[in-house]
Amino acid sequence: MRFVEGVDIPEEVLEAHREGKLVLFVGAGASKASPSNLPLFDELAKKLGKLARKEFNDEDKARIDTYIGSLPDDFDTHRHAAKLLRPEGSTPNDLHRALVRLATCGKAVRIVTTNFDNHLSDAAKELGLDLGDQWIGPALPLGRDFQGIVHLHGSLTRHHKELILDDRDFGRAYFGDGWAPRFLQPMFAEYVVLFVGYSLSDTVMRYLTLGLPSKTSRYTLVPKAAEGDFSETDLTRLQVTQITYPNSDGKHTSLPQALENWAQWIVMKPEQHQKRTNDLINKKETGEPLSPVEEDYLHSRISTIEGASTFTKTARSPEWLNWLKRLPDFEAIFAHSGELSSPALALAEWFTKHFVAAPTASRAAMDSLCQHQQTLHPYLFRLITSSIHQLEQHNNLPMKKKWKVILATSIRNSTAPPPFDPLLLHKNEGMSWGIIRKALTPFLKLHRSLEKDGWPQVELHWPVETYYLENYLLPWLDAQSTSLRGVAALEAALLSAYELLDAYDSRFSNTIGFTRSAIEDHSQNIRQQPLDIIIDGLRNLGVHLQESIPLHERWWEYGFNLFRRLALHLVATSSDLSSDEKIEWILNRKILYDPATRHETFHVLHKSIPEATPKKRKQLLKAVIAGNIGQSDSERWERTQTYNIYNLLVWLTRADPDWSQAAEHLARLQEENPNFSERENPDFTIWFGPAKWTTDSVESTEKFYAQVQADPALAITSIMDIRAQRPWANDFDDEEELIRGLASEHPTDGIAFWDAADSSSLTEEHHSSLRSALVSGWAKANLDEKTALRILTLVKSIVTQEDNLYAVTDFLLEQGRKRIKEPDTDFLKNARDLAQNIWNKYQQSFKLPENVEAPSSLALNTWPGNLAFFWFSQIERRWHTTENNWSGFTEEENATLEELLKGPQTTLHAIWPAFGMALYSLDSMDANFTEKHVLPLFSRNDSLRHVWEPFLYRPLVSLHLLQAGLLNAIAALFEQLSTLNLPEARFEELAADVVTPAYSTEEPVGWISIEDSERQQILDAAVLSEGGRYAADFARAVIKVLRSNTLRTQKAWQTWLHQHIKKRLNGIPRDAKPDELESWADITPLLGDHLLEAVTLFRDSKIKIGLGKLYFAPEFTKETLARCSTELVSFYAERIQNSDTADFSLGVRVRQLVDDARATLGDETAKPLIDAARNKGFLEDSI
Repeated sequence: MRFVEGVDIPEEVLEAHREGKLVLFVGAGASKASPSNLPLFDELAKKLGKLARKEFNDEDKARIDTYIGSLPDDFDTHRHAAKLLRPEGSTPNDLHRALVRLATCGKAVRIVTTNFDNHLSDAAKELGLDLGDQWIGPALPLGRDFQGIVHLHGSLTRHHKELILDDRDFGRAYFGDGWAPRFLQPMFAEYVVLFVGYSLSDTVMRYLTLGLPSKTSRYTLVPKAAEGDFSETDLTRLQVTQITYPNSDGKHTSLPQALENWAQWIVMKPEQHQKRTNDLINKKETGEPLSPVEEDYLHSRISTIEGASTFTKTARSPEWLNWLKRLPDFEAIFAHSGELSSPALALAEWFTKHFVAAPTASRAAMDSLCQHQQTLHPYLFRLITSSIHQLEQHNNLPMKKKWKVILATSIRNSTAPPPFDPLLLHKNEGMSWGIIRKALTPFLKLHRSLEKDGWPQVELHWPVETYYLENYLLPWLDAQSTSLRGVAALEAALLSAYELLDAYDSRFSNTIGFTRSAIEDHSQNIRQQPLDIIIDGLRNLGVHLQESIPLHERWWEYGFNLFRRLALHLVATSSDLSSDEKIEWILNRKILYDPATRHETFHVLHKSIPEATPKKRKQLLKAVIAGNIGQSDSERWERTQTYNIYNLLVWLTRADPDWSQAAEHLARLQEENPNFSERENPDFTIWFGPAKWTTDSVESTEKFYAQVQADPALAITSIMDIRAQRPWANDFDDEEELIRGLASEHPTDGIAFWDAADSSSLTEEHHSSLRSALVSGWAKANLDEKTALRILTLVKSIVTQEDNLYAVTDFLLEQGRKRIKEPDTDFLKNARDLAQNIWNKYQQSFKLPENVEAPSSLALNTWPGNLAFFWFSQIERRWHTTENNWSGFTEEENATLEELLKGPQTTLHAIWPAFGMALYSLDSMDANFTEKHVLPLFSRNDSLRHVWEPFLYRPLVSLHLLQAGLLNAIAALFEQLSTLNLPEARFEELAADVVTPAYSTEEPVGWISIEDSERQQILDAAVLSEGGRYAADFARAVIKVLRSNTLRTQKAWQTWLHQHIKKRLNGIPRDAKPDELESWADITPLLGDHLLEAVTLFRDSKIKIGLGKLYFAPEFTKETLARCSTELVSFYAERIQNSDTADFSLGVRVRQLVDDARATLGDETAKPLIDAARNKGFLEDSI
């Protein structure tokens, strides 16, 4: 029967209605038209995804419920959905009214709807119609006998948590608890059902028609355009008859066929899941990448115990450890607490058995621990500790030792000491040795190895910073100068440091104290770590106690270098030991020539020699002249030994200038070795100068220069004798330094020296070293055109040796830079030709230097990096000299740079960082080239670290760079930041700087700001990446960027900051964690005129925001306090009330805040603040 053109209602439907046997089954399509304007299910999913910043793909249309379920747990999906379904002005539409009229004009009202809105009931009220009882799932009537309206999946009139939205909800309703089919099965058996507002491929429709009884009558109203999309087979299988209606406006088309695919996924059998899971694992194990859809599927399967079981039986490649970082169940086993799911338990066992305890994969497991900041779930911790014995069974005791020491001492929130609040060391707050021991408990911090396939490296860390130990601990120790307990505490700390490093790898323990040049206070000491404070404390206590306790004997017996150096210091300062006894102490231990204790040994000698007896002096002199016997019989060793004896004799004669016997031996050695000269500081093996590590000159520089001018050939002979003056070096540092100075200061003399070397009988090794040193010196020289061309000819001659390429390219680079604002010359043309020849000949043979991992170091310390910088400088030179006719790179320059970027992979590792450093200048000179060839490097997986690491050291950006792709790269990098070993704080500050409008003083530019949508990319990435890991740090970075610029802060608040904080308070796109909101709340003092607006925003959110660990008392102007005192006091009182009283240092800062408020506002105005601080225990009642 046709009621309007194009709609034919079957008789069976009409009859059922008449008999009260028709159920109107109403879907989301009924509430789409105006003025209801509510979204369809897929549109709702898209809106939720937009809020949660999770992309909604075509594939998701076939699995809408799973997609919604995949939104993060800290995104309150149900609350946000309920809000989206209550848009302003949404009221019943014509279809609602027609439906309630239809329902109420039959014998019984029977409406079932999966919609959450109440528009059907509202329409009935509007028309004065009675729909009868209202039922809301899961509290449903009997399906075979009901009347009224049934909200099957929940209603907005109830709590939003009761809405059936995601796959977990559907699972409970249809499979777990099963209350939905218990209602639907008898309903479909008893009544004729007419679906309105559904597509046949709706996810909801699939659930409604699965497993229902056969031979029942079901009809659906569908748009005319959907009529041919389903075959008769489909319709028979679904037991649904279509009733079509025109759809000329296109507003009610059926959902895409993709939903059929999703339905098939829902009904897949367990054996089908297992097969597909195994197929995908094998595909990845063989090196073939998985598509995003396959990865999503595999992730979802591993999140089930069945899928996790299949995965752990098959997956063995270490690559899985990085791949699994996206999986919450895998990340959970590296969290310090929390309940583990069954899949997570399976993954923990898999990680332990097949990686930690497997010799070939144990290193990868340690790398994974390093990437997770040395945090383990207690369950995984127990598994690993009980399994590492298997490494010993495989004859891998060193691996077991590494795991054992890290597990026993350095697991965060477990065995590693927690961060130590420095205020606990403040002498005014009370101190005890128990506190000292806690503050001085060392642990190991893992770092990625600089060697390929190497185990993570370790360094010592301490729970408290050096500054606080120096300013709080040392003064207190001085007051405890006779405390043996203090010695015990500090000894334990230093011994622990040695033993930790020795247990992990004995090579690392040898590095302790390397930067500590002298035990006493000395300008050469570089205080960088708590270790120096421990040394100072032991030294001071040892000196005070040495009269009563012979600590020097005990410390020497410990065997570690720092303890032995401390022992020697006590010997030197002892008033109980005579000078003879001190010298005897040295001689008995045979350490005259021990480089590890040289400074302290020489110190003892200097103190003792003046008062020593002639007999003891004679004995000492005999030992000095004998040298370090038995080490080697090589000529090189003999030369080295002679020079060491020479320097020690120099030291003896300085201690006592009247010691004639020592002076005679020194004079004899000087005569036999005329090139020997005294070191200014022979007691130090290394001397730290103003700019770099240097050694004292062993040959008068000016004397050498004069010798070269007089007789270059004789100077060649002389320079080789200098080798003995740095005998411990593995290269020719001394002579090279002199030669570099010669070439730099006297370039033409350097040419004469080169010619003399060519005529000499030098070995090839020395010849190459000498030439390379000359070229390095010429790089720094100011050369005229004629001399430069002459030298360039010489430089070309050593290009045949690859070892010389760094010096050659450094020469080209430095000389090119010296001519940066000069016109082109023959020298520069020839230099460019040489640069091109080097690239053509050697690009394929370049090898990365060992133990250099930092990309910036590769760019700055390799010849390919030098070449890149040379070409940049040549382009910049042309830019400087082309005045107003600049039009970008020439074809030749384009081709050259493109060729560099197409080099071999190994060479690119040095080339890419150079381009990363030069991004801003390259863009300034040729934006098109940069956009096409350089910016993509900031997004490619293979080049990411190589360009970002050097770029972040000086991250200059422009609006063009951001809009051309850098902004997208910044947003994307958040997701990979932790795996790339980049300076996170610098990156977060860059991101904060980019989202914040900057002001240009160059009119008429004014405010420079990215688009809102572009800013949102970065804001979303900062919040969403790695489960919100960077959200709080990003907030603090924004505050740091804004802190010093009031105008910029105001602009940021107006353009984006206000709305962003509002969204974070509302849980968009994720529920904010407390530390993030605490950080954002700290921005209020910076907001000036907007301060009250911000305070109101935070207080109206009703979220309990405390004072975080990094909170410091704010500084307010008097004008601000006068204007906003009441609101500010209330705001900070609430924050104090919500704070953690266990944080001792916070108590100090709260008291400072209260004191400031009382002093400025008076006790009456500050009373809420005082009361809150007192209620939380931050203030005593008497205060």
